Amino acid sequence: MNLTKTERLIIFNYLKILEKLYPDKAEKYANHRKAIERGFKIFYEACYMDMDTDIDIDDQELSEEDCQEVMDILSMFSVITNSYKKIKDEIELDDSIKFLGFDGNRETKLFAFTNYLIHDLGYYPELKCSQKSFNSHWPMVGSYRCMLKIWNSYSDRESLTEAQIKELLKAQKINMSSYK
Repeated sequence: MNLTKTERLIIFNYLKILEKLYPDKAEKYANHRKAIERGFKIFYEACYMDMDTDIDIDDQELSEEDCQEVMDILSMFSVITNSYKKIKDEIELDDSIKFLGFDGNRETKLFAFTNYLIHDLGYYPELKCSQKSFNSHWPMVGSYRCMLKIWNSYSDRESLTEAQIKELLKAQKINMSSYK
């Protein structure tokens, strides 16, 4: 679904009104409003179904493909985290299994979408830690894409072995070191 900035502003205001009219559903409307405001196209349909002029609506939108890629990355790290928790007593791995996030300066939309999913919508609770945001302060999308190539080759992506976890983390480290 494509929306102009004007259409997004209208929907934003409509959702803001619904928040006030229906306090029992205010959180749902607030989350929809944030998706419209920040340009997260993958959630436009859901916002439209549920439906301050001085608000600053983002000019740039995050495409559905980019949203899906972020969700794929978060899903991968979710399985890595859960698999590690199951076998951590049997193997030694360092803290590199933690999802680092995206660079808030160079991967701004990916960073914002990640925080929206985890903090606002409550998705991927296993990835939520003491961090208030997922700003890696370092470009990470290239590393995650390398990991996803390997991840997508696995037939079972619900539970990983020690070797698979190490293979994914090695791909991340190799890509990060080549960036320097």
